[in-house]
Amino acid sequence: MIDAEVAAREGLVLVFAADQRPFRYTGGSGVVNRFCVLQPLMTLDGDRIDASRQGFPNRAKVWWMLRDDIAEEQVVPGSLWTSRIELAAKWEAKDPESDKYQAKVRDIQPGGQELIEILPVAAPEPDLAYFQRGKKLDWPRPTTPQVMLRGTRAVLGPLKARWLPEHRQLEFSAVSAGNPEVLRVPVDRFNAIVREEHFTIALNEYDPQSEKTTSVVRLTRQAWLQLDKLRAAGETLDASTDAQVINWAMKRYRVTHAQAEPVKKFFARIAEDDAAGDDQLAAAKLKRLRELEQDAERVLALGESIAQSVAETPAFEDLVRRHLDAIVAQKIGEQVALRQEEIRRRTQAEERQLEAVQASLRRLSADFEKRAAAQDEEFKARWDDRIRQLEQRERAVQDRERAVAEQEESLHLRLERVIQRYQNEAQKVGDDLVAQLPILRRMGLGAGADADLASDAEPAELRLPYWLKEEPTASFTEPIDEATFLAQFQRVVERRGFSFHLEDLLNFHVCVKIGGLCVLAGPSGTGKSSLPRLYAEALGWKNRYLQVPVRPDWLDDRDFLGAYNALARRFEPATAGVADHLIAAMLANQRGLGDIYLISLDEMNLARVEHYFAQFLSILECPIEERNIALFAPGLARPSDPYAPYQSVHVGENVRFLGTVNIDETTHFFSPKVLDRCQVVSFAPPDLAAARQGDSSDAIGGVIPVHLNTYLGWSRPPDPTGPARDFLLQVAGILRRSRLVLGIRQFDRMLRYVASARPFLSEDKALDFQLMQVVLPKLRRTAAGFEETLQGLRELIKPERCPRTADLLARIAEAGLENEYFQLL
Repeated sequence: MIDAEVAAREGLVLVFAADQRPFRYTGGSGVVNRFCVLQPLMTLDGDRIDASRQGFPNRAKVWWMLRDDIAEEQVVPGSLWTSRIELAAKWEAKDPESDKYQAKVRDIQPGGQELIEILPVAAPEPDLAYFQRGKKLDWPRPTTPQVMLRGTRAVLGPLKARWLPEHRQLEFSAVSAGNPEVLRVPVDRFNAIVREEHFTIALNEYDPQSEKTTSVVRLTRQAWLQLDKLRAAGETLDASTDAQVINWAMKRYRVTHAQAEPVKKFFARIAEDDAAGDDQLAAAKLKRLRELEQDAERVLALGESIAQSVAETPAFEDLVRRHLDAIVAQKIGEQVALRQEEIRRRTQAEERQLEAVQASLRRLSADFEKRAAAQDEEFKARWDDRIRQLEQRERAVQDRERAVAEQEESLHLRLERVIQRYQNEAQKVGDDLVAQLPILRRMGLGAGADADLASDAEPAELRLPYWLKEEPTASFTEPIDEATFLAQFQRVVERRGFSFHLEDLLNFHVCVKIGGLCVLAGPSGTGKSSLPRLYAEALGWKNRYLQVPVRPDWLDDRDFLGAYNALARRFEPATAGVADHLIAAMLANQRGLGDIYLISLDEMNLARVEHYFAQFLSILECPIEERNIALFAPGLARPSDPYAPYQSVHVGENVRFLGTVNIDETTHFFSPKVLDRCQVVSFAPPDLAAARQGDSSDAIGGVIPVHLNTYLGWSRPPDPTGPARDFLLQVAGILRRSRLVLGIRQFDRMLRYVASARPFLSEDKALDFQLMQVVLPKLRRTAAGFEETLQGLRELIKPERCPRTADLLARIAEAGLENEYFQLL
């Protein structure tokens, strides 16, 4: 059964009954709005709906804010309305008086042209005077534009209905003014032909100022009436008003406006007219006309102009004077003969046409059966051929899998033989070397071998790269304040020929100084790979910066750090130099040198970050004293290995990790584990019109090095209370709708960013950056409740407070299913 969620998602038009009178509410800005509550009945197509509290949370009702063009006197309890629905803007799930859905303000309309309401009348048959004499029916509310009147024995209709609010009455008229007809059908035949939906509704349930009542609504649809069957089951009645009958009579008797004659003589002539009408409807009009003659005073009241025109007609005197009874009878006979001949000709033509249609249907049926049989045979043949092709492909795949398995087994056996041969040869070479060692000593060639054997006693010094071993540590004169450093940073960027907005530089600086993984994202050519190097140069630690180009074939941290060689019993570092850089940073930290080390992973998502960077993702969530990276297992390296003392490397606060990403078909998306530990930083497009001139010299003069202790002092702890914390708690509550969680450390890191950004960024601007860099990357269209979460975030995050986030949320809402956060940067 259809419920509110299905109706809102598929845009179904629903039929409602107003629950109460409208009420007014004045908002904080002084604007007065009008509201009402609607009860759902069915869809406009006639499908039943789940109108319970489960189908329409929380009250089995729909909220409605009235448009300015809807008059309040039309909104009466029980009145019918049609509209689509949408999620209510201020729905609270825990508030029992809150409705989850509301009527769309622009869609709602009264009644509906497709609907016909069936009204009960306390009489065996509805009175024809309702539409012939303008008789009114007392009724408490508006109805559908067309209605049926049901008595105990007969049903009359369809009729146009208009509700008069000042008198609370209905007036009726024929549906067609040019052909005023109405059907009268026995009740039992009407019930057998016409589908009817019956609703019993409680009104004023939530209106304390009105008495609670119950109303019964019976509805059918235009498509359910089946007028042809109703005509065959009942009779067609004349639905002309008195004025229409008078006009018909004037035309019948050729009345003009040239001569005046007393109206009573005209009605006397009508009383003497015993002729029958041209047809059943004409006979009914003559009967009505005689009734009007018996009520002359009422006819005069229909209008002075009609009575005056009849009195002035010259034909009236001629009809009285020349005994037109015989002439009328003759004319009727002639008309009947003409009509019979016309009916005969039309009947013969219709019969011939019917025979032709039946013959055509027989030919079409035979042709259809022939074509259907041919198509069935063709489909069966194609299906059998497709099955054979699939079976052949399946056999080919199985043969290929067996061949691959056999090839893998062969390669595995060959590899085992190669390894065994290598081990045997290595053992043989060792034995030969030991056997020839005395000879080598006599020749003076054994000293090196003795040194190597003796080297197991004491480890050799680690041969660090020249750029770590030979570069001197910077000299510190006096501490530099943060504002001076930011000016220095901006100067270095401009001297090197780059252009970044100042807010982007401030944001990048705060992200790096508070720790964690800082990832630079965006289109190619915006300076992502150069900014970390410029930042290291501005810190005065250009020689402590390491850029690591990530390769797509990296599978684990052995490609990133290095691996233990079991045959040589030594650690072999990876060519990227990360292990040497971390060891140098650890030694500098132990000596209290104040150096700051930056490691930048360029295009880090060419390989899966959670594979090769796994150890670092784990330690980034640990306290600083527990951040240790294992290069190899304890006890494996021989003492002569220079890396033997550095089996476990401590990653201190003097190390900062950065990365750059490009999003295309050659890269991998970040997993939730990576996103929970990083800030995704994007830049505004560079100003291409600005003048730039790069300085290619090795060093820029006047750069003051930043000591580690000074750098750490620029990071401030998060505020335990305040509006920023309350705002982020609201954001976390909305994310839980899609089962997205802001972790404790992630939440604290966002608050630490807000605190550490002062006084360079306002609190709202800092929150804007954090929402862009931490919250929005978590959104996934495939997540449960994504649309509801997106709507909640857009309602909470206003453009005047967080313009960047609000703009990206709008673009996410407008984007297609294939576009996610990273494609929209």
